[in-house]
Formats: sequence, C-alpha cells, structure tokens
Amino acid sequence: MYTPPFWMFHQHFNTCDQPARYLACSMGSRRYPFIALRRKSAEGKGATSIQEGGRQVEYEDQDPRIHRKWLEAIAKNGIKSNMSDVFDEPAIMELPDSELTGPIKTPKSIGPAV
Repeated sequence: MYTPPFWMFHQHFNTCDQPARYLACSMGSRRYPFIALRRKSAEGKGATSIQEGGRQVEYEDQDPRIHRKWLEAIAKNGIKSNMSDVFDEPAIMELPDSELTGPIKTPKSIGPAV
C-alpha cells in the first residue's frame, strides 16, 4: 500500500493480464468532505485537465517516459498495449537513453485546481 502526499501527481497502472482494482482512501467522505477540494472532486471536477484548472494530467500531456516504463513492464509479462491510438509507442520506445533521465515533465496549469 502506498499513500501519495496531498497534491502529488500519481497514476495507477496494471501490468498483468487480469483486471485490477484499487482502493482510494482519504479523510472525509463525499457527503462530509474534510476540505472543499474533496467536495469539488466528488462533484466530478477532480477529473478536469490541469490545463483547464483541474488536477488531471491527460494522456496527450503525459511525459512519454512514463508510458515507456509501463510498456517495458507489460512486455516482461507478455502483455501487449491497446493504447497505440493514444501514444506513438514505436517513437516512445526509440527515445535515446539521454532523454530517459531527469525530472518528470508536467504540463502548465492555468491556475488554482478545482
């Protein structure tokens, strides 16, 4: 189990051939949110792109190195990606080693998250 710190960007990945489930826990509830941000998330605004003031990093804005790590992990398990319609996976796998290090790049946010 891992709990990311508040406001930390994070993603959920499945690298096996079976469906996965995750359990998201936080303080408060939809009915009694601990903070206003939780209420907005419960109203569906947590899935708004950060380029529109939300907290969601859309696939097209994701650092391609993240997708590459996932591609490498599923390949070890004999799984094929079904995401080639979203990502240029051959180009991602051809990234030179010199581009595989450094801080993860996130798109600019237009302002306070909803």
